[in-house]
This record gives sequence, structure tokens and C-alpha cells, in this order.
Amino acid sequence: MDSMKSFRADEAEEQAYRRKTRKRVIIIIISTILLVLIIVAAILGVVLPSKTSNISTQSPSSTSSFSSIQSICSITQYPKSCISSLTSRQNPNMASDSDPLQLFKLSLQVSIDELSNISSIPESLSTQTNDIRVKNALNDCNLLFSNAIEQLNDSLSSTKLDDIRTWISAALTNQETCLDNIGSVSVEFRGLMQTAMANSTEYTSNSLSIATKVLKLLQNFNLPIHRKLLGEEFPSWVSAPKGRKLL
Repeated sequence: MDSMKSFRADEAEEQAYRRKTRKRVIIIIISTILLVLIIVAAILGVVLPSKTSNISTQSPSSTSSFSSIQSICSITQYPKSCISSLTSRQNPNMASDSDPLQLFKLSLQVSIDELSNISSIPESLSTQTNDIRVKNALNDCNLLFSNAIEQLNDSLSSTKLDDIRTWISAALTNQETCLDNIGSVSVEFRGLMQTAMANSTEYTSNSLSIATKVLKLLQNFNLPIHRKLLGEEFPSWVSAPKGRKLL
């Protein structure tokens, strides 16, 4: 009897484990499908119903661009700053503004411009203290900002996705290092720098998310767009468009 009870208990535990496993698999599958749908919607420029009156009065191409921005930004850690920064910089009359690659490049340019705008802040703050440790940390931020801008520019000009992600990650790390260095010597000045860098860190993080989740998915699914970015540039001897289509 004891062995029978033990067998039934083991069987019940196994069934419970299988149920939990099935639930986890279902959740993963659903999450993956949702991510794919979001990105496909961005690629195709799906026009979503607008909830605001000002959007409904825009041209179809403008509405399509805004819908693509919403879709792209929905996978970032800071979707609000992503949407606001891209919509303020996009050209609503250009159809290419619905293109995921162009939106990614626009996000990079936004990050570069924001970092350039705040690059003089460490030097300005340095005049407000006599603490040599704080001054040194702020001087380090000058160099780290310069490196981050250079790395983002490298990402903007690169045609290899892995290189792009590496450069953006490095740029984000440099900004975080700036805050860490200042935080180790002054809570007050760390707070000041963190406030000044709020946009730049969010914009850079958004660019990394787009590269990692959107562009990487395009590569994984081998979608026939932007082959140069995905490391599939055609050789110069292949004539366009018939030769490339045949190849």
C-alpha cells in the first residue's frame, strides 16, 4: 500500500510539473508571436487607428510613419522618450520614415545630438567645486562622452549588425561609467549629472533595443531588406535589379 501511495504521489507531482512546463512553453510562444507581430507591423507600416484628433488629420504617409514609430518604440525600455524623440525629428512627407532601418538610424542620430548637447556640462560643473576628486571624475566624463559620441558615430556608419550592437553597448557603458565615477566621490554631483544625462542614456538604450530586438529579428528571419546592414551586400559585378533577383 505504501508503495502504491508513493507511486500515485510521484505521478501527481509529474503531472503537475508537466502542466507548469506546458504553461511556460505557451507563454514563451505567445510572447515570441507578439514580438514578431509588432515588428512585422512596423516593417509593413501598418496604419493603426488613431486615438487623437491631430493624428487623424495627417496624411496617410505621416500616419503610417507615426504607427511605425509606435511599433518600433514599443519594444524599447523607454517607449515614451523613444516616440517623442523620433516624431520630433522625422520628416512626415517621406515614406522612408516608416522603414525600421531609417528609424533606427534616426534614433542613433538623436542619441549623438543629445550627447553633444550635454558634453560641456562636466566642465561647467567642475567650476562649482574645489574637491579635486570631483573635478577628476568630471574630467573623466568629458573623455567618456567624447568616446561615446565616437562610438555612436561608428554605429551609424557601420554595415555589420554585430559591430553596431557592440559600439552602442560601449557608448551606453561609457555614460554609466561617468555616473559611477562621480557617485563614488559625490552624491550631490552624481545627482546633477544624472539629471543632465537622463535623455542621453534613455536614447542610447532605445537605440540598443531597436538594434537587438528589431534588426536582429530581421536578420534571423532572413527578410530580404537591407542586405548591406545584415552583412549580405551584393558583389559589384552583380547587375541590378535582374541580376540581384536571380542571385
